[in-house]
Amino acid sequence: MADDTFGIPIIDFGIYGLQNDESGPLNDGQMHDLTSAVYRACTEVGFLYLKNHGIDLQQVEKVRSVSKAFFLLPEETKKRYARVDGNNFGYIAKEVERLNPEREAGDLKEAFNISPNIAKKWPEEEIPGFKDEAMTLFNQCNKLSMRILEVMAIGLKLDRDAFTKYHTPNNICGTTMRSLYYNPLPEDFIPKADQVRCGEHSDYGSITLLFQDDVGGLEVVDRSGQYMAATPIDGTIVVNIGDLMQRWTSDTFISTKHRVLIPKEELHKKEKMARQSIAFFVHPDDDAMITCIDGSEKYEPITAGDYLQMRFRDSYGDKNKQSRETWK
Repeated sequence: MADDTFGIPIIDFGIYGLQNDESGPLNDGQMHDLTSAVYRACTEVGFLYLKNHGIDLQQVEKVRSVSKAFFLLPEETKKRYARVDGNNFGYIAKEVERLNPEREAGDLKEAFNISPNIAKKWPEEEIPGFKDEAMTLFNQCNKLSMRILEVMAIGLKLDRDAFTKYHTPNNICGTTMRSLYYNPLPEDFIPKADQVRCGEHSDYGSITLLFQDDVGGLEVVDRSGQYMAATPIDGTIVVNIGDLMQRWTSDTFISTKHRVLIPKEELHKKEKMARQSIAFFVHPDDDAMITCIDGSEKYEPITAGDYLQMRFRDSYGDKNKQSRETWK
């Protein structure tokens, strides 16, 4: 069921993947091996590779394609679709974000955030089909994430809806899909002191699904505190635990720091390559009251919306109550 050759376990989700919609619901006993493997990954590493998940990988490529077409537009055109404070939808320019506030230089990446709960302006005139392709993948990711949350709940010996009942369709929440673009570095590029592609951070919400390309670059903290490469594995999704889930489970599941550096080889390559990834951040409903599932008082109860706002204020000084997660 699981292979940890890469330090991060590879888990076969085939028994409960989206490709099995016609087989009907499985009982907890049928999913024992799967739930046990996911439980171990969530408690020991906080990261896992998911294979046989049922997401249409051709759809992932379509979203990469329309996203890249957008990122290659002139800067002035992209700025017309910029994310503004209080609206977690739209374009974020290079060096605008610093995921690790201790680093002075901004991260070397661009992004486009997609959050269905928010009034939005799609770049349909410049990139026809952008909205349809993005929302098709968004809906697939949302469906898969609910199955992952069910498996996680069963692994904790909870009712399978222990988490999903707080992630309800069409409710206001911070769930966001994010297309990221790490542009090729010019031959004469000299990074600023301590500058990286994506600073060290952990995610805020329940779980994150990440679609890497074949370039790679993601690094994850291992059990010894050292960073290890999360090498791209064809056909898999990287899944990781977020900070709110760690709090929710009283630190049973662990949220792990990760980053994307500028490889030394990249600075000296004659042929530069862009890196693209798509992240799907899963958050509970804003009004969901999050309490420790073991009945302890290790963390005070807090709504998911208030928790997200607290993280924005603490890390990024965002005081607007309508902000949503923009990171990875």
